[in-house]
Amino acid sequence: MLNSAAMFSSDTDFHSVATATLQELLTKLQPAFDQGMLEELDLENGVMRIEHSDARKWVVNRHEASKQIWLASPTLGGLHFSWNTQQQQWQLADGRALAEILISDIGLS
Repeated sequence: MLNSAAMFSSDTDFHSVATATLQELLTKLQPAFDQGMLEELDLENGVMRIEHSDARKWVVNRHEASKQIWLASPTLGGLHFSWNTQQQQWQLADGRALAEILISDIGLS
């Protein structure tokens, strides 16, 4: 099992990695927003809000206390991702990656 809290030596390290990840997700999703597949795509203060043109909504955010990224999905429910230093990505305990799950869940893959 991954333990993100133990993998970051400081809150600053966590913020840096989490913020970069959220920005990368925003960049990956921007073309779908530009093409009208997404009605909303917003990243503010560590919280990303996504709304599909069919009204489904997702929220991806930093969770400070656990040093995880949390995903709230209309189809998958709440998922908590921990940082995997070897893979250099946010993953579930079963190894599935945040970006792959989110993009698939939205229907962009």
